[in-house]
Amino acid sequence: MVKLLEKELEIGSKATDAENLWGRYCSNLGMNSIRDRNAVEETLKNLKKFDIRRSPASVVATVLYMIALHLSNG
Repeated sequence: MVKLLEKELEIGSKATDAENLWGRYCSNLGMNSIRDRNAVEETLKNLKKFDIRRSPASVVATVLYMIALHLSNG
């Protein structure tokens, strides 16, 4: 009954995905340049093709770490 009501009223808990979290994380870490943000966004879009089975926060943290490491070496 609850699921039916949530569906009809278009309410309920929606799982947060990595694409909804990354902007806030970038801001908190000072990754505000267009280059940084584009790299993170593109990586997360490409990761949607894979079944990673990790929490969205873990996925974003890993991507941000890899991007920061790559950009600092580049």
